[in-house]
Amino acid sequence: MTDSHEAGPDDRAAVQQLEETITGMVRETMGNNGLGVDDDVFDLGATSLSFVRLLAAIHQRYHVMIHPVDLDGVATARRLAAQVHQRASQAVAQRRGV
Repeated sequence: MTDSHEAGPDDRAAVQQLEETITGMVRETMGNNGLGVDDDVFDLGATSLSFVRLLAAIHQRYHVMIHPVDLDGVATARRLAAQVHQRASQAVAQRRGV
C-alpha cells in the first residue's frame, strides 16, 4: 500500500484474494496456467495488446482504471492487485467524503 498506515488483517486478506483472482485473470489472458503472482507478464511473453486486454478485464470486473505507468515497468499479478485495492479504497474514501 502506498498510504501511511500499515495494512490490517482485513486489508491483507482482501489484497490476497485480489491477488488470487487477478492471477487467474492473468493466466487466462496469457494462456499460461503456471504463471505465479510475482511473474512479470512481459517477461513471459505478454504483448501490449494482451496487456491492454487484461487491463480492460480488470476495469470491467473492478471498475478501476490502471495505467501501465502506475506499475513502474513491472506488471505482476501482485502489483496489479495492489493497484486495484488502492484505487478501490480511494474511490470508497471519495464517496464517503474523506
